[in-house]
Amino acid sequence: MSSSPDTPMRTAHTLALPDALAFARATDDLNASYTAGRCVPPVAVVGAPWPALRDVAGRAPAFADGIAFHLAHDVHYGRAILPGESLVTECVHFGERAGVFGREVTYRLVLRDASRSVVVDQYATVFVPGPAAARRIGSARPSHRFRATPPGSRPLATIEVDVPADQSFRYAEASGDRTPIHVSDDAARRAGLRGVIVHGMCTMAICHRELVRALAGGDPERTRRLAARFAQPLYPGTRLAISVQEVGRTNGTVSYGFEATSGGRSVIRVGRLDLAFDGGRAVQTRSTAR
Repeated sequence: MSSSPDTPMRTAHTLALPDALAFARATDDLNASYTAGRCVPPVAVVGAPWPALRDVAGRAPAFADGIAFHLAHDVHYGRAILPGESLVTECVHFGERAGVFGREVTYRLVLRDASRSVVVDQYATVFVPGPAAARRIGSARPSHRFRATPPGSRPLATIEVDVPADQSFRYAEASGDRTPIHVSDDAARRAGLRGVIVHGMCTMAICHRELVRALAGGDPERTRRLAARFAQPLYPGTRLAISVQEVGRTNGTVSYGFEATSGGRSVIRVGRLDLAFDGGRAVQTRSTAR
């Protein structure tokens, strides 16, 4: 008997050290915290629950045609995750919002450790193109917006990085996400793209890598929240420019807002990174081109 999309799906999994390091290499992020086995890359934990997400998505009416684009992702971290740690993911169809050209569908994935404590709580939103009834189902995803910075404000840091030509293939291999638009030019063109595109979560991982280096003294274990809206596709073999500003401090956390562009086009809008406050030590800022 098939279950409804609202029924939680539970998946047990671990992210072994070799798999965590493969993810780190695929995103060019061999941080000492990862290579020493102190924690897994924060974005790597997003990929582990995808089997549960695919199962829930397959039971949702919005996916009748099997076509969807990753629109936004919001991850809340209770703590860093250790390599090889036993985790259980509960995935539910969280809510839908109809729009002019399709609908936004949000899934909530809660990762618990062996003691049943929540270590990661994340919301994945996809856009499903096509006719959509003017209705709302379930709950709206949490907002990760912040108060707008004054016009003309200078970024705290501006970082430019080159995106390797084989980036989407490397990430697909390490993450297990082989969605056709990321590995097949033909499939990407059928979807209206000019060729394969970089995974949204890979783009987020690249931004996280650079922001941790610039703002957290290279310590990814301070990550408490990472969120972004994927505005336009990022193509391999291009340059990504990331600008970031501090947007607030509260409850032992410092929050940063970031945007990312490529070729003059906005790739990530309303990016947000929350870091555990380090007790007042000045952040390291920089403007680089790599």
